[in-house]
Amino acid sequence: MADRAEVLVVANRTAGSAELLEALKARAAQGPVKFHLLVPSTPHGVTWAADMHAGGEEAEAHVRAAVGRLRAEGLEVDDGKVGDPDPVAAVEDAVNFKEFDEIRWRGPPASRSRT
Repeated sequence: MADRAEVLVVANRTAGSAELLEALKARAAQGPVKFHLLVPSTPHGVTWAADMHAGGEEAEAHVRAAVGRLRAEGLEVDDGKVGDPDPVAAVEDAVNFKEFDEIRWRGPPASRSRT
């Protein structure tokens, strides 16, 4: 491992959550780390049926807000990225372009999950 761990963080609507912030702070306490935020552009509700790629603007807003919040808390975070609507494809794309030491996944709370 390098002097600093490169950690891919995958989150959607949870990108700005207190739970994610606390988890990343806990990880940062373990040693030098740079976080790379990836937010899949998954649309919600009936938009999903009409246009699977319609979630880009919402995802971009989540990225901007989350990156600002994480940086304000003293975490080292890149500019963030909006990925494919399919979270698995988004991760595959990310790891094809950069090597990461870890991948952290933050999905919706169980009560809001579609599964």
